[in-house]
Amino acid sequence: MANPVANFFKRPSKITTGKRIGLIVLGIVLFLSLAAFGPVLALHQTALNPDYVAARVVDEIDVSSAAHDWLTKNISPGNIYVAKSIELGIINLEPKIKERLQSVVSSVYGFILERLEKGKLVEMVASQRPLVNDVVNNVQTVLDLPVLAPVIDSLGIDAAAIQKYVNVSQINAYFDALEQLAQARAAFIAVKNSFIPLIIAILLLIIGIVLIARQVIFTTRELGIIFTAYGALQFIGAFIIKGYTSPLLRQYDIPQFLQNALQRLNNDFTSILIAFSLSVLFCGIVLLVVSFIYKPRQLPARKRG
Repeated sequence: MANPVANFFKRPSKITTGKRIGLIVLGIVLFLSLAAFGPVLALHQTALNPDYVAARVVDEIDVSSAAHDWLTKNISPGNIYVAKSIELGIINLEPKIKERLQSVVSSVYGFILERLEKGKLVEMVASQRPLVNDVVNNVQTVLDLPVLAPVIDSLGIDAAAIQKYVNVSQINAYFDALEQLAQARAAFIAVKNSFIPLIIAILLLIIGIVLIARQVIFTTRELGIIFTAYGALQFIGAFIIKGYTSPLLRQYDIPQFLQNALQRLNNDFTSILIAFSLSVLFCGIVLLVVSFIYKPRQLPARKRG
């Protein structure tokens, strides 16, 4: 029994004007779908992945150095042995501290994304601003809590030592950034919900081109041109995005560790975009090569009776 797929392509249909127009339209839509899918893929792997974001942020936090600096300035002058003991303990526990911290950051970031999707991020920020201000302005009250007081006294920590490292304006800058993020809710939802539909759309468009053309040379050449054009343009565009975003991030007044984390996120985003564009570009070149070297079999001429 003959293979129906083989039979389908044995007698390819003629490329009429109507089919040619249809193939051009499908090709344009396929190119645009690929152009949209590249950034969406990179965002899903980076900025929209709480575990990834948490790992990048926590990696930039040097727990041991931060503890050493703080203990040296605030504990060592009066309790050098206590400071050394705490520092050694922190060094030994740093991997576990980072693991727990990463879990906390992932949960907080996931919560922020959830609030953003539900349109309640601005409301959440408005409710947290007074709370943060109250805590910072009443550090002494927190230190006087019965549970904390004995430990705090033994370490010689006072409100002034803590407030020196707590910058209310910087915390409010974070809140301002979250409120700006809330303005991009529509774009966030579009990116979050378009991942799977874009994959399906790309596959259906490719299948549609194959079924309409029913010619190996025509199909491979059209898909090859589309993939090559997209891959080359996106490859160049990724470097433009990287060069534009890096100086833009430096304009914000945020801690250096978070600045570094955002720079790494930007680098990873563009790296994924570059990898995807090069993969599509390679496929496009292969298809173009096939379209030029493929030799269709000649059908035997019918005998005249």
